[in-house]
Amino acid sequence: MSTGALPNRADLRKLATQNANVSARVKLSALPRVVQVVESEEAEIDVELAFRRDEQGLYVIDGEITGRLAMVCQRCLDAVTLDVKSDFNLAVVWDDEAAKQVPTYLEPLVASAEPFDLHVLVEDELLLSLPFSPYHDEKDCHGGEYQQQQSTVVEPVAPKRENPFAVLDQLKRKD
Repeated sequence: MSTGALPNRADLRKLATQNANVSARVKLSALPRVVQVVESEEAEIDVELAFRRDEQGLYVIDGEITGRLAMVCQRCLDAVTLDVKSDFNLAVVWDDEAAKQVPTYLEPLVASAEPFDLHVLVEDELLLSLPFSPYHDEKDCHGGEYQQQQSTVVEPVAPKRENPFAVLDQLKRKD
């Protein structure tokens, strides 16, 4: 088992053949697409990757990403801290045709280039696990108070306008 920094480039075939395990703690600052959606790039995530060959001869990556990071609450626009966890099972293939043949219990990972950048893999899986609209619980969110205030505001009543056809109605009644 390898513990420490996540390698930038790795030979996925070699790692799977060796049944390698990689454990790493990754700073979000090393993941530029994730930095764009989080509040602090100083946070760290834990990454566990297990490489193997399965009974069909496929190169498989079993992975887990866990961490605690801050995003912007979409109700109140303050920071909200989220516990993130992503478990994934990938079959490494080298073209789209092979990706179509991957069993349904695995997700295909098209790795057209060797060596493969593991940071891209971690970044993709982490982005997929993040909520689309993060928010606090209602009791902790200041935006909820604003929404409650807005719902209790009484809408002004528009003055009653005179019907322009009322004259016609009066003429009709005279007959």
